[in-house]
Amino acid sequence: MDHHPAIPGPDGGGQGTWLHRWFWRLLLAAVLLRLLLGVGIFLWSQQANPRQPVEAMAQRLMAPDGLGYHIGAVKVDGYWSDPNPDKVLRHEHMVARFSVLVGALYHLTWPQPLVMTLLNCLCYLGVGLLARDLGRRLGQPPARAAGLALLICLWPSSLAWSALPMKDSPSLFLIFALLSLTLYLARSAGQPWGRRLWAAAGFLVCAALMVYTRFYFGYVVLALSALPLLARLWPWAAAGPRPAWSSLALTLALGILAFALTKPWHQEYFVYFERGEILPRSQFEAKSRKDEVYKEFARRAELDPGFVAPQPPPPPVPPQGLTGLWEELNTYRQRFQRFAGRSLAPDADASPLGGLARALRDSLLFPYPWQRWPANERWTAFNLAVSAQGVLWYALLLGILPGVAAQARRRPDIALPLALWGLGLGLLLAFVVLNRGTLFRLRDMAMMPLVLFWGLGWPWRRRQSPPAAPDNP
Repeated sequence: MDHHPAIPGPDGGGQGTWLHRWFWRLLLAAVLLRLLLGVGIFLWSQQANPRQPVEAMAQRLMAPDGLGYHIGAVKVDGYWSDPNPDKVLRHEHMVARFSVLVGALYHLTWPQPLVMTLLNCLCYLGVGLLARDLGRRLGQPPARAAGLALLICLWPSSLAWSALPMKDSPSLFLIFALLSLTLYLARSAGQPWGRRLWAAAGFLVCAALMVYTRFYFGYVVLALSALPLLARLWPWAAAGPRPAWSSLALTLALGILAFALTKPWHQEYFVYFERGEILPRSQFEAKSRKDEVYKEFARRAELDPGFVAPQPPPPPVPPQGLTGLWEELNTYRQRFQRFAGRSLAPDADASPLGGLARALRDSLLFPYPWQRWPANERWTAFNLAVSAQGVLWYALLLGILPGVAAQARRRPDIALPLALWGLGLGLLLAFVVLNRGTLFRLRDMAMMPLVLFWGLGWPWRRRQSPPAAPDNP
């Protein structure tokens, strides 16, 4: 074990502190805790529902999409094991795109939800390492960067949801990886071209997986690639070296390339399999194939006057007065308004400006610790856990917002991409996702990177000289 003399200071961030020196052991312990909790939830669910334990898990954790992904993944694994599905296109043959990825994992290993639980834990191992590195780049002392990374890996609600085959844990890992690669590429001028090419390839792979998993991330990745350029032009930045224009152009070009390559995935659709085909088809292809069937019916009607050709259903009528991206956003907001149930935000039908104000409130402040959420007749263990996490988040928020304001001036090339990612994505999700239960889980993708700002804007730190920027890896 390395021994370094502790550097005293009010931030407790000396190089020799035990939190910094024991980071690897603590991180592995956090991942092990997550794994043991996932196994425990599965075993309990197996007692409650021996035939389909995932159903009991999804019901208890209020995450029905985890059950849907698992059932779809089992179908995908079954198809690849015996590719002989019914050629008639029926709804039960459609699966979500994420189910294809889970199905591939099941096919390579074992069609068991615990396999996905293990993958979720490994993703958080990567999240912890990347979060500590991003914290150091942001200017955090080593011990505090390690502590915040461990806090992200032990975030209470995510501990439970890692037990289910859902895309939250892989998505968070991809987000931290993409943020790390973006910040590296934006300052990569002068670095060996081999490392830059590997980083560029990693950027494209992460972006593709994110867009395939969540279709709306295509626009988010494009915006992220432009944020280092915005930081370069930031007029309130402190004096100091700034990223080279060539590396900023490379980062933006990679974002545009990723957006163009993944353009077919920038919309929601399901997939299905045909006999003898390894790769899935899209539901839109299924619609076009049905159109061909109706054309064949019409040709038969011309040859046989007695044949009555069934008519295709009328196309859906799009909302009036809406175009492009705004139409898509409003369509999904309307879907949540129709199907969100009791978790619907009470002022969900507000005007667009009021909707943005509600979104900012919900992204940063919901759920309120003094209220029972989800709504129950009396306080339950689940309500108490959610309230305790709300108190923890409020305490973090008091240190996050000053940190964002301080580092936006000190280190805009690092702070602005992280801050605008968190605040912008959080606002977008809260504006569209009116179901607060879904938002409670999804907003971790935006909020967790913001945790790394905690403590950087405290008043006593202003009396110290800002720490030197870490070397670019």
